[in-house]
Amino acid sequence: MQKLTLNLNYDFKISQGDHLEQLIPEIAKARLELFKEFPYLYEGTYENESKYLKDFACNPKSIILTAHEGDKLIAFVTATAVESGFELTEAIKDLMQGQGIDTGKYFYISEMMVYPEFRSFELQNKLKKDIENYALKNNYSKTCFLSVFRENDHPLRPERYKEVSRLWKFNKYHKTEISTEFEWNTVQKDSESKLMNNRLDLWEKELTR
Repeated sequence: MQKLTLNLNYDFKISQGDHLEQLIPEIAKARLELFKEFPYLYEGTYENESKYLKDFACNPKSIILTAHEGDKLIAFVTATAVESGFELTEAIKDLMQGQGIDTGKYFYISEMMVYPEFRSFELQNKLKKDIENYALKNNYSKTCFLSVFRENDHPLRPERYKEVSRLWKFNKYHKTEISTEFEWNTVQKDSESKLMNNRLDLWEKELTR
């Protein structure tokens, strides 16, 4: 486990392997709660989340960055190499290589989740910087992620919703012309969920030391 510099009065740590596996219960719970929000609208089960995270933890290139306030998890980022061999990144690798991209240079940010009461530009910016610094130290020159696309008139878009893309652009990420679709149980206007395809756009950044 690699302990990072304290900031914002929170405790930041990067975990791998067995240390990552110990975090599965609280991360699975957080994923179920936070991914149900707009724009993800994902409805899963604890069993599926636990299995996904156990497989993720077994991959030697996977990491999770956590932020705690005391014993309370307030934010986390999961990330791994595009060429990690993990099931999710295999699909992303095929997508990128189909466009002639050298995927060996890329470190993939699977998700960055922050509990609502702790959301701030400063915290989210630090989470990104810590992941990018980890990628650079491990000889990756680019980071990337997939962002869920939702229409401006989507019925579940909150009235005062702030587009996360503003933060990504500030951090010098740019949206590529590459997009794909993943299928998951998606929350509908009537609060029920339906299995359906969801569009995701690929964003990337060239890292500098």
